Amino acid sequence: MHRGLAVVAVLAALFSVLMDSGTAAAEETPSCTITVQPGESIQAAIDAAPEGALICLASGEWQENLTISKSLTIRSQGTLAPWISGQEEDVPAISIYSRGEEEVVVSLSGLAETGNELDSGTGLNVAGNVKAIVTNCEFLENGACGISLQDSAQATITNCEILGNSAAGISLSGGAQATITDCDVSLNSTGIELLDSAQASITGCTVSDNTWNGVMLWDSAQGVVERCYLSENAPGGIVLLGAQGTIIDCTVGWNALAGIVAQFESQVVITDCYVGGNALDKQDGQAGIILSGSTKATITGCVVAWNRKTGIWVRGSAQPTIADCTVSNNAGNGVLLEGWLWSEATATIVGCTISGNWDTGIELWDWATATIDVCTVSENWGTGIELSDSARATIIDCAVCENTGAGVTILHSAQAAVEGTTILRNGTYGIASGVNPCSPDFLLSSVFTGRVIGRWNTIPGPDEPNGNKLGAAWPDELSFLMTEEGGELDQRE
Repeated sequence: MHRGLAVVAVLAALFSVLMDSGTAAAEETPSCTITVQPGESIQAAIDAAPEGALICLASGEWQENLTISKSLTIRSQGTLAPWISGQEEDVPAISIYSRGEEEVVVSLSGLAETGNELDSGTGLNVAGNVKAIVTNCEFLENGACGISLQDSAQATITNCEILGNSAAGISLSGGAQATITDCDVSLNSTGIELLDSAQASITGCTVSDNTWNGVMLWDSAQGVVERCYLSENAPGGIVLLGAQGTIIDCTVGWNALAGIVAQFESQVVITDCYVGGNALDKQDGQAGIILSGSTKATITGCVVAWNRKTGIWVRGSAQPTIADCTVSNNAGNGVLLEGWLWSEATATIVGCTISGNWDTGIELWDWATATIDVCTVSENWGTGIELSDSARATIIDCAVCENTGAGVTILHSAQAAVEGTTILRNGTYGIASGVNPCSPDFLLSSVFTGRVIGRWNTIPGPDEPNGNKLGAAWPDELSFLMTEEGGELDQRE
């Protein structure tokens, strides 16, 4: 089984377990065991309550820190949410923990918690063998995290607002697990962070305007992000640093540096997402999707468009498969592979449309390698496909058409195999190894010392229908590419 799908299966099982608990809690609606009015102590009610008690809070305000170590439910009873703010410095406003091995199950519903000048702690802290069910709550403007889950804690967090906290909106560490559904996690430092071996399923959430990434997965963390809207975070919408992630049917847009970043040894599956409008700062090093280190990625059925730099940027030894995607109208390259320092960034690009980008459609630098199969590469403002330095590519059954520069350019010591490809109506040559010094593409460093092989390609010249403006091929020795038997141009030393 693909490891990304395995993550989905594990987190689906977690979601089922946690939702069963949440459903059971919702179905049981006993009358209030204790009702707390403004001016009375919630902590005193907690201390006096038996296991499994239902504590109801009237509308009002409480300034106290709460500690819970027994199974119970606290819910709002009035028409307005009861407001709770902690009064002890560096202490959570609400702390839930287990004293021993016995599981503690706590449900919080309809509460509003907020930090104040004396409160530099977390809003809700859950640690140990605890299962927390948090529904229709608010955690606002705390000096640390909005919600922190630690150790083996488990939580379902549903329809909550976690806003304006100085650290993460929601933080999971250790072996904590969570299902986070239909929440607004915005205006925090990080929106949602998973550390260590934490696991989370994040569904239907808005994660926006956070100052240090929308969703961050570190170390051995595993996360599924599905049907979420992640926008205007800085620097990134979703960032994986050595972690495993599955991102499904999300909109990841208008983030400052990048929409999605995966670094180090991350593994990520990105499916049916829109990744657009990112790289707002328009600086170097920005893109819709950035994959680096030894990241392994599968990107399927996505639209990567209108980013203000490159669409998909692959660096180092990253290895993506990009299938059935549209990569269009980005202000830099459509797809850029950069295998720097003898690292081989390796991509398989299948069934994609790469069009309308403001620079090259697909560009390979340094030691990068790619297989480009059954793709349409058209109407890009630079070259359709360009290989330079020691890059290598196999181009099979593609359509490379109407690019402002050449259809395919192979420079320096790059190597290309081109077969069964149609190259039409490009602004200079259909295909060129090195560059004709009389053409607009001339580069002083364009002496070709690489290799080109291929056959069965359709590459018309300027006097033929749908011809390329300056010629079918440069130099003429590449004419074998249009024959059935094919051939080779080998300029390697």
